[in-house]
Amino acid sequence: MLKLLQNALIVALGVFLASYLLDGIHYDNKQALLLVVVLLTLFNLFLRPVLILFTLPFVIFTLGLGVWLINSVLFFVAGRAVSGFHVDNFWDAIWGALIVSLTTMIANGFLNKSKTGSTSGRFNFNVRLNRGGMAPGQQPGNATPRKALRKDDDKVIDI
Repeated sequence: MLKLLQNALIVALGVFLASYLLDGIHYDNKQALLLVVVLLTLFNLFLRPVLILFTLPFVIFTLGLGVWLINSVLFFVAGRAVSGFHVDNFWDAIWGALIVSLTTMIANGFLNKSKTGSTSGRFNFNVRLNRGGMAPGQQPGNATPRKALRKDDDKVIDI
C-alpha cells in the first residue's frame, strides 16, 4: 500500500510538471488534478500491463518506444475522462507522457537508493560460463583440476 501511495505521489509530480511545462496540458482546479492522478495510477496498475501484453510484438519491434505510445494513449484518455483536466491534442499527450515517465524514472532512481549508496535494482545478473574445469583466467597448460561441475552449473543466469 505504501508503494502504491509512493507511485501516486510520483505520478502527481509528473502530471504537475507536465501541466507546468506544456501549454496544451492544464487543469481548472486541484480536484481535477487529483482525480487524474488517481485515474493514471489505476491505469498504470491495471490497464497498462494488459495493453503492453497485447501489444508486445509492437513494443519489441519498436525497441520499447511502443510503451511510450501506450503511456500517451492512457494520458490522453485520462485527459478526456476527467472534466477540469485538459489535454489539447495527442502531441501534448505524447510530451506529457514523456515528462511523467522521466519524472518517474528519476524519482525511482533517487528513492531506490540503499544506505550504502548502491541501487537496489530490480534485476541482478550473474553470468558464469565455465566449461573446461579451469578457473577463469587460467592457461590450459598450468590448469589444476577442480571439482567437477554439475550439469546445471554449466550456464547460470540468475535474475
